Amino acid sequence: MNNQIANYKHEIKLRLVKSLPANIQDVDPAAVKKVIRKITESVVKNKLDSNEKQQIAETLSSEILGHGPIDILLKDPLVTEIMINGHNQIYAERKGKLCLTDIKFSNDEQLLSFIDKILSSAGRRVTELEPYADARLNDGSRVNVVRSPISVIPIVTIRKFDFHTLNIQELIQLDTLNSQIANFLQACVKERTNIIISGGTGAGKTTLLNTLGCFIPKDERVIIIENTRELHLEHPHVVSMECRPPSIDGKGEIDLRQLVKNSLHMRPSRIILGEVRGDEALDVIQAMNTGQQGSLCTIHSNSCIDCLERLQVLTLLGNSNITSEVAMRQTILAVDLIIQMARLKNGSRKIMEIAEVVKNNEPIFSLRKIFVRKGGKMVYTGTPPSFYDRLKEDGYTDPLFENSKK
Repeated sequence: MNNQIANYKHEIKLRLVKSLPANIQDVDPAAVKKVIRKITESVVKNKLDSNEKQQIAETLSSEILGHGPIDILLKDPLVTEIMINGHNQIYAERKGKLCLTDIKFSNDEQLLSFIDKILSSAGRRVTELEPYADARLNDGSRVNVVRSPISVIPIVTIRKFDFHTLNIQELIQLDTLNSQIANFLQACVKERTNIIISGGTGAGKTTLLNTLGCFIPKDERVIIIENTRELHLEHPHVVSMECRPPSIDGKGEIDLRQLVKNSLHMRPSRIILGEVRGDEALDVIQAMNTGQQGSLCTIHSNSCIDCLERLQVLTLLGNSNITSEVAMRQTILAVDLIIQMARLKNGSRKIMEIAEVVKNNEPIFSLRKIFVRKGGKMVYTGTPPSFYDRLKEDGYTDPLFENSKK
């Protein structure tokens, strides 16, 4: 029966090629579905029951108008990431946990057709000379594609774009942080401290960055810079820029460093960089040191000290003429606070540590730990931040900080 249905689908597809225009994206989806149902009925006639006919029509509609077998995953609000390892192995992440689904593409041909479709809509493609590419779906989801010769099978990784911005109360309910830390971080953002959110992949860095960005006073102008757009701030004065990959002929690329430099001419009150990942670190550090206080960004690193060391290395990439000592000094002066995050084994995302960068003249990175996670809970270390008096001037107080100062 499966072979028979496959033959019916093949014949229907051949007729659809003749019946539907090439620019299918300009046609009303309802009209396309009507044509698909009509041709399906014509081909199948009385050979299948109504449920089987409907299933064929819906499958073909999904392939032509949507994204084939994975449409159901893209529409599932609980699914945050989709990993396609060849045509017959598809994983999905729900609530931080990976699971193997029973969804499959019919064959590699169908998977490659899906890849061509999502990449062409973004003006991208993969070939043997360029065997990997990044793109974005119309709903904002991020897509990475890898194919031969660097992979035996086609691999597609999709990180879905979440239009819902978690507010601070929701993060408290998820135990990402507690109310004391929430109030402290809100005060730090308002006081214009430069904050780096550090952590591994999927640790919740972008989610926290998005939440903290909402604490920026409403009368300030916020410039968001990202490699691929993910942030969605609830703020009245936000402008966003994202990188542009090179065209098929290798021209027209616009990278993070160019965008950071350009943002300085846009009269920013705050600069938010989605992720520091390369030589743009030099421009970010310089901006923090020359008037752009209150900047926010994320970085991939495993600890607060690793965060500073990585920033130092990336800063050196931005200018081969500066020394390691200068890069270290510039990093120390620029960064005020580091928030270290992690994704635990149960899939939950937590703040593990909050530390202040000590502003000293010694040629070494030094941290003042303020909060650390112990026994599953965030606890105060007994050491308040050095800028606590500035926070108090803006109306913020913390009884624990007060007792520590006595």
